[in-house]
Amino acid sequence: MISDLIAMTFDGEAAALRAKQALEQMRLSPFLGIMSALVVSRDAAGKVVVHEQWELPAHLPSTSQQMTRLLVKACFGKPGDDGGQELVRAGLDETFVRNVVSALRPRSSMILSYIPRGSLVDVQQVLGALSQFRGTLYHTTVPAKVEEAILQQVERES
Repeated sequence: MISDLIAMTFDGEAAALRAKQALEQMRLSPFLGIMSALVVSRDAAGKVVVHEQWELPAHLPSTSQQMTRLLVKACFGKPGDDGGQELVRAGLDETFVRNVVSALRPRSSMILSYIPRGSLVDVQQVLGALSQFRGTLYHTTVPAKVEEAILQQVERES
């Protein structure tokens, strides 16, 4: 089994927040058991803003929250941060990272969701549900080595 990382980018700073609200209303559906997701936007000046994270109630919080936050930090960290490259060296899909980062232009937004291995979530159904929001969808898998690297970052930051 593998973990999955799904991002959907939108034109407009508020579009991902609206999609998040719709997903929250659909959360009772068994296939939409997304464990954790972040809404990220880039304002007109180009500053990246991470909005509140939400946990859907059918799952335990914890590592999935940390994974999602660190993946955002790796992708959109401060200039000179090596977190993203560390994860790319560990096996995170560099093309996925590059595409998502470049798609989050000023005045746009994104939902980023991490679905860990062993989850009962049907990733294909999640992708299908997200596709109705008319954003640009990105999907990749997260190798165990990347998860280990993220957990090591969590330990270093604790």
